[in-house]
Amino acid sequence: MAADPQIVSGITEKVLTHEVGAGAPCLKCGDKCPGLDLHFWRKICRNCKCKQEDHDVLSSISTRGINNIGKLLMQDREIAQQKPPKSNESSPPPKAPKAAAPPPAPKPVKQTIVNDTNSNVNGTAKSGDLNVTIDIGGKKHSLDFGGHAEQNDMPPPPNFGDQGSFPAPPPPIENDQLPEVPPLPQEFNEKVEIKEEKPAVIEEYQQTELKPEESLKSQESRLTPTMPPSSSDDEEKEYEWTPPVADQKLVTEYIEALPKDKQPVVGTAGAKYRKKQLMRQLPPHDQEPGECHDLTDQETQEMNLFVKQYRKKALGGGKVEENSKVKSCAECIQPLKVGDVIVWAERAGSEKYWHPGCFVCAECKELLVDLIYFYHEDKIYCGRHYCELHKPRCAACDELIFAPEYTQAEDCYWHLKHFCCWHCDQPLGGKNYVPHDNQPVCIPCYEKSFAHSCSTCKEIIAPNTEWVTFEEFHWHAQPECFKCTECSKSLVGKPCIPKGEMVFCCSQCKRAKIPPGQ
Repeated sequence: MAADPQIVSGITEKVLTHEVGAGAPCLKCGDKCPGLDLHFWRKICRNCKCKQEDHDVLSSISTRGINNIGKLLMQDREIAQQKPPKSNESSPPPKAPKAAAPPPAPKPVKQTIVNDTNSNVNGTAKSGDLNVTIDIGGKKHSLDFGGHAEQNDMPPPPNFGDQGSFPAPPPPIENDQLPEVPPLPQEFNEKVEIKEEKPAVIEEYQQTELKPEESLKSQESRLTPTMPPSSSDDEEKEYEWTPPVADQKLVTEYIEALPKDKQPVVGTAGAKYRKKQLMRQLPPHDQEPGECHDLTDQETQEMNLFVKQYRKKALGGGKVEENSKVKSCAECIQPLKVGDVIVWAERAGSEKYWHPGCFVCAECKELLVDLIYFYHEDKIYCGRHYCELHKPRCAACDELIFAPEYTQAEDCYWHLKHFCCWHCDQPLGGKNYVPHDNQPVCIPCYEKSFAHSCSTCKEIIAPNTEWVTFEEFHWHAQPECFKCTECSKSLVGKPCIPKGEMVFCCSQCKRAKIPPGQ
């Protein structure tokens, strides 16, 4: 399993996935974790055991899943564009062209020569055809209106009817034949005075009289036009992501409709929230076999088929638009007012709409990051929980299980090879283990890291033995350990008076061991 290659000194080097994001600080542990050291096949840090998304990794790492989703959505669009039209919508087959009637035999054409300063036309007439040579701009064009049409490089002349010749130009008009023009009416000879109208604002300023008793501030307020409030704060905001909407006002309304701590503003908690949800909701190992650890050929085929199916049946992107009529939110059932910004999912149909803050996963109730949803049985899910509806997920490597055999323990699923100790990776098949935070731990690791010591004998309390606990103190549930500190009477299954790491059978033994006032 490898990530994108890096080029060093002209040589391409593969970078292992568990090295990607190495050293990123942990957002949960702070300085207690020296930095992300990703386990080779688990999706956790070997230093602090926190998940990869709990570390401040680079954006290029957190967006790998959404990039894969984008490719899948683009594949859907390409497939839709390449689909042939349906049978009932198909265009009728083209009809066979009708046989054209043979053109009429050319008639004798009388030669007409037109002399012009920009073109020279010279022609010779023969019986039944006309061959004309035109010189336009120094380039000669040959026109054959008879039986030599294959040599023509100009369009045929227009048809002038049955006269059989070009029409002769009209005779020139003499000056004495020009019609008389009547004189203009008297009102057109009068001079028109154009009055210049001044703008209303200036006229208003001129009509305003300043009274001496008015204060300077009131006079300025009368003369100064009212300006709209500045929106410099909104213009300075830079977002990690915005919905693909052309209307910038709609984009701003959508962002402001989200909870304040979840708005994807650069450098804020909302940007970190988005980055974490990108890795959590859209893990790349749910979409790309190359992101998984050691898949067989059969498992790779199964995964490719699974991805193809959910891309076709469930995957979609929410649309942001302005509400045009009163509706109710599909999540909170509260009304959606006219003019409000809303989100709708195409796969859910045209009757379901959401408030921007209500477009959440039906399982984890987190905002669907970048509006990517998966639709199943009238509900919308994030990518992670949709996949878990159809495939078991390994509790160790966080990958979906496509193998025919796997293990189920502690209400979780495991690859057979991944049912190992959470600390030392020792296989636990057929061995005793202790569950700790829903993860199996072998007996030696448990006694070393999690087992308590008996307050009486100071020995380790083994996980397969009974013990008694009070606050931070522990005892073996045996007469020789859990006994009265003063008289050594066994207190197993009996009432007692605890005092720190000491226990007493009665108040008299307590006063004898601890003087009053202490």
